[in-house]
This record gives sequence, structure tokens and C-alpha cells, in this order.
Amino acid sequence: MDGRLFEAAVGGNKEMLLKLLQEDPHILDIDCGGKDNPLHVGALYRHVEFVREILSRKQEFTRELNSEGQSPLHLALARGHVEVVKEILSKDADACFIRDGDGMIPLHLAAIKGRLDVLETLVEAKKMTAFILTKSGEPILHLCANNNKFKALEKLVELVTDDNFLNLKDSDDNTILHVLSDKNQSKSNLR
Repeated sequence: MDGRLFEAAVGGNKEMLLKLLQEDPHILDIDCGGKDNPLHVGALYRHVEFVREILSRKQEFTRELNSEGQSPLHLALARGHVEVVKEILSKDADACFIRDGDGMIPLHLAAIKGRLDVLETLVEAKKMTAFILTKSGEPILHLCANNNKFKALEKLVELVTDDNFLNLKDSDDNTILHVLSDKNQSKSNLR
């Protein structure tokens, strides 16, 4: 990425971006080769206006993974930048389906991080993502329980009012009730 473009992205300097685009209309036609693109950088630093401008010109940046295997949406939600998450989803709601280098979709990561506001935004954008299993075959409610993110688990149950959601099974054929029962029994054995 051009040094001046990188500088504009880090600073969220939309005016500088517009100036660079005026000088070179093709400055965003870049192959970042697995490194951060300008949308990654803007999302990371919560530069909503900069993100909006990039998305209006190069929406396909939402689909690119950086060298750490993260999309701009993964980066924004990991930091809890819900405004940036909303901006990305307003242009590309299907970004909810992008798996990172670990095979996690954004909703999985939001659950692990316990980002309740982001969880809600993602489920509202694409409710069906709540049914997507991790690469290892783990449903999102199991992911919440196994990472002790019980508020996230409660929020998901509140948001996804479908009995099939609660009956999702992991690769060992366990529902969330089995997982929670095992966790409760393990706590009892420690006492």
C-alpha cells in the first residue's frame, strides 16, 4: 500500500484520501498481498467516515483477509467498534459469512470476545449465521459456554428465537444443555 494512503488510513484522514484519489484515481486498485488494505486499517482504528468512503469506492475490500487471516469486519468487532461493524454490514451484509484464518465467522469471534452490542448487530444483519458451526463443528452457544461468555449466550438465546437453535449439536452429539450440565457438574466436583 502506498505510504501516503497508509498514513491517511491510520489517521482516518478522509480529506487526504480524497486528495490522493484526485491525484491517482487508481490508488485503491491495489493487491495488498495478504497485508492490511485501507479498509482493514480504517476498521482497526475506528475511523467510520474513512471506512464509509473506502466502502463507497472499493466494497470488495470487505472480503480480503490480512496476513493474520482477518477481514476488516473481524478487526472491527474484535475491538468493539460497533459503528464500523454497522458501516461494513450496510454495504456488505454477507461479510458475516467470511471465515478468518482460524475458520471463525465474525459472530463466533464476537461471542468469544463477549461483544454483546456487536453480537446483536451481526444477528440482526444475518440471523442464519447463528446456525453456522465452527470449523471444528462447535455451535455458537457451545462456544459461549466453553469460553465462559454467559451473557453472550443469553443474548443469543434472546435474539434467535428458534427451537432448532437450542438443539444444535456439536461433533460429540451434545446440545447446549449437555454442555451446561457438564460445566455445572465440573464446578460441583471442584467444591
